Amino acid sequence: MYAHNKKRYGWRFDEEHFLIRFEPLLPTDENAQWKKRLKRAVKLCRESGLWAELAVVWDNLYKYVTLDEKKKIYDMSWDQREEAIAYCKEHYPFMIKTDKDGKDYLDTDYIWELSRCELKSM
Repeated sequence: MYAHNKKRYGWRFDEEHFLIRFEPLLPTDENAQWKKRLKRAVKLCRESGLWAELAVVWDNLYKYVTLDEKKKIYDMSWDQREEAIAYCKEHYPFMIKTDKDGKDYLDTDYIWELSRCELKSM
């Protein structure tokens, strides 16, 4: 700690001299942080009118999917593609799209980089 109105001189205090301990206010739960980012992104998209199709993706993820489920589906999509599609059809039908030949596929917006929702700016 520096003395009042001093830039170089002060007193050295050990940790046990402080009575108040400060804890970070940010949630440490990864799922809570992810949900908070999704909620903020949906709010920003609705206010700005930009990225309406992405706002739908983020809103569905916020309302219905947990981070652990998203990771599970992501892992299944690499090794067990058909099982992942069947699982999503049963639990999360909004993740399934159909191509022009009538074949179902998993919409990757819900499980790849876009679903992390790490916005730097609008």
